[in-house]
Amino acid sequence: MFCRYSSGNNPGNGLLRRGAYKRPDGALRKNKTKGENPLCQIMRLQVQPSDPARQDAPPAGVWKAKRASEHMTLYELREDYKQLLLMLEDGDVDQEVVADTLEALTGDIEEKAEGYCIIAEQLKSDMARLMAEEERLAKRRKGIESHLDALKANLQKTMQTMGQKVLKTEHYTVGIHRNRPAVVIDDPFGVPEDYYIPQPAKLDKRKLLADIMTKKLAGEELPRYAHLEQSESLSIR
Repeated sequence: MFCRYSSGNNPGNGLLRRGAYKRPDGALRKNKTKGENPLCQIMRLQVQPSDPARQDAPPAGVWKAKRASEHMTLYELREDYKQLLLMLEDGDVDQEVVADTLEALTGDIEEKAEGYCIIAEQLKSDMARLMAEEERLAKRRKGIESHLDALKANLQKTMQTMGQKVLKTEHYTVGIHRNRPAVVIDDPFGVPEDYYIPQPAKLDKRKLLADIMTKKLAGEELPRYAHLEQSESLSIR
C-alpha cells in the first residue's frame, strides 16, 4: 500500500511504502509495528504549493529571519519534523525509530527548540482530546451498566411476582437462583480484631517534606533518614 501526499513544490517526494518512515537523511527506516501507514494521516498537515502561506519552513541559516513576533504553525514545519510528529502521535511506533529520527534532525538549537515546542503543543492537545474521550466512554459504559442492571432487575421482579423461578423462551432460559452468602456488618466496633487484615503503614512524604523544609529554613539539624533533592524540568511558554 502506498500513500502519496504533496510537499512543497515536489508532489512526488511524499511516496513511502506502508510500514516505513522516512528519516531526515533520506533513508527509509522500517517500522516494527503493523497497521495503517501513519503517513496516510498527513492530510491535515498537507502542504499546498498553490498557497504561499503553507510553504515549507526555510532551511537552516534562514530560520532567524522569520517573524519573531509570530509562532510557526504545523504547516510551516519542515518535512522531517512532520515525520517526527506522526511518529510521536502513533503510540505503537518503536522507541528506537523515534530515537534515530531525533538523532538525525539537523539545524541549530533555536530551530530545533521551535520545532519541538510546536510538536509538544500538538501532543498536549492530543492528550487533552484523548482524556476527554476516555471520560466520555467511561461515563457511557457506566450508563450502559446501570441500564443492564435495571433491565435484569425488572425481569426478576416480574418473575418473582408471578412465582416463576424458571422461564424458557425460544432462544433463552431465564432462571432465578440463590447467590453466595454475603456478610452484613451490624456493629463494626464489635467485630474481633482477628477478622481485620493488617494494613502496611503508608509514608506521608508531603508531611515529611514540609517538616524538612521548616527545619532547613530555621537552621535546625536535618534528619539523617531523608534528604532533599531538587531536579529540573523543561517548561514551554
